[in-house]
Amino acid sequence: MKRSRWWMAMTVGLFLIAAIAQAQDSAEVTQLKAQLNKNFSAGDWDAFVQSFESIQQADTSAIAPALWYRLGIAQLNRKQYDAAREAYERADAAGFAPTFVAVGLAGLEAEAGNEGAAFVALGRAVDAGFTDAMILDSNPRLQSLHTDARYQQVRERMQEEHPCSRPECRQFDFWVGEWDVHGPNGGKAGTNSIQPMLNRCALQEVWTGASGGGGKSVNFYHPGKKKWVQIWVNGSGGVIEIEGEYADGAMRFVGQNIAADGSFEMCRASWTLLEDGRVRQFWEQSRDQGKTWYTWFDGYYSRKPDSSE
Repeated sequence: MKRSRWWMAMTVGLFLIAAIAQAQDSAEVTQLKAQLNKNFSAGDWDAFVQSFESIQQADTSAIAPALWYRLGIAQLNRKQYDAAREAYERADAAGFAPTFVAVGLAGLEAEAGNEGAAFVALGRAVDAGFTDAMILDSNPRLQSLHTDARYQQVRERMQEEHPCSRPECRQFDFWVGEWDVHGPNGGKAGTNSIQPMLNRCALQEVWTGASGGGGKSVNFYHPGKKKWVQIWVNGSGGVIEIEGEYADGAMRFVGQNIAADGSFEMCRASWTLLEDGRVRQFWEQSRDQGKTWYTWFDGYYSRKPDSSE
């Protein structure tokens, strides 16, 4: 049975926990747990349940919280919903990661056709601090919930409580959209697409110049530096590394424009939201370590007709 990438990531920690606990078990239980791991890795759910029951008979105290959680997964894959629900609740009562348990229960209830219970479980997950909407969206067992208005409400709540929903992380949102960019004289400079990614923890820029060429940048609020950071690269091997902050009505950066041969110039840039809804992006560079500056780029962003923030 195939398992999605998010599922593989979630199971890595479970194997580590099992390995640590196994070192303290008896020889018989150690052997049973090794077989249990093989069953789980192979997706042999019937054999997993049998191995689990053997461990119960040998030494009930050897069943760690993570094993109850994995039993829930096995029973769910066997479509033994009542048994899976009980195993998940045992894992939760034993102190296993509450977000994992709640998401597992949500998938169980959704697959079993209990939509109300599925949304209760998703609420438990958010209450416990779960904020990764991509995991929910990619979970095949939750697909049936996507058209329900309650699912969007859950996602919106997750977004509100996500660390990257802090005001300082949203200061550059005015740049998000699909844009036509013109110079001060009205000539077309190019187009730019600015889209949020990674649960809005970063903005991705995709620039296409009117005369050809292009580049991409990633923009994000750095919590350690308490500054915004932009890293840009173009098709010629050039790199721009700048950082700054929102101040005086504009996002302002300073840093270096580095050519492919390693030479560089100091640069500074600003993005300003204008009263008419356009955004002005203004770049300057310096060849004398900031003593004097010359204009490098002056562009005015107008939203494309079908673009929205």
